[in-house]
Amino acid sequence: MAIVGEPLTPAVLARIGSLADWPPGPERFSPGGDWVHRYRIWTCHGYTDRSNVNRGLVRIERVAATAKEFFTLNVRQRVVHTGGLVHELRARIACRNDQLASPEKWSLSSRFLEPSGKEREGLGLRQEGRCRDGRVACTVEGHPREMTVSARTTADWCLFEALQRWPFRRGESPAFDVLEGLSVHRPGHRVTYRGPETIERNGKPLKLHRFSQLGQGMLPYEYWLDDDRRLLLAVTLSRVYILDPQAESKVRWRRRSGRRRER
Repeated sequence: MAIVGEPLTPAVLARIGSLADWPPGPERFSPGGDWVHRYRIWTCHGYTDRSNVNRGLVRIERVAATAKEFFTLNVRQRVVHTGGLVHELRARIACRNDQLASPEKWSLSSRFLEPSGKEREGLGLRQEGRCRDGRVACTVEGHPREMTVSARTTADWCLFEALQRWPFRRGESPAFDVLEGLSVHRPGHRVTYRGPETIERNGKPLKLHRFSQLGQGMLPYEYWLDDDRRLLLAVTLSRVYILDPQAESKVRWRRRSGRRRER
């Protein structure tokens, strides 16, 4: 049993064995067009050879709008918890086609599913929200809520889309706020382009581009994109989002216990 003992970079993840069949094969990709990305949510318990689990997935679909200044993101996230309970989030977000994919209007639903697939009663909720001119107004199960945010505000899922349109140019972005899960306000974030890095995959060099995100209220994020601007990896401490078209089939959705050995 070996302790990882270092940040989860692509090279470390490859050595641990979490990047089998990765990256997915090249395909025609236009960051500003219509596309669907599926990410496997993989978590590390701190060891190289045990308790590393495919915990869930997030599916992000980008749909271009007739008006070029907007587009829509359809998001579904599912995470398996102890005892096999699955937490599912679904969101539909109208975004501005700007640097941050700023959320203009959204709907969000949350529910928990039993291992049988039946919804757990009394735990679901629905939210409708809007962000405009530094003000967020939303209703959660009919109850109104408002907050003041920066004029530059995005959401964590929106940033997954936005970074794919950023230039590979060294430097730090202006500050912005994040609505984590479209619900929790995290102020004062910046993203920095760290430059290209090359790792070996299947005996061949793979060039990646790394961005770093740092701000209040959230763990730091590291993002790696390929030359085609596909976001391949997002890492935050012990949680990793891995671009994987087969993500759904690699998650064990019917866990009987939260204690499993998995890689």
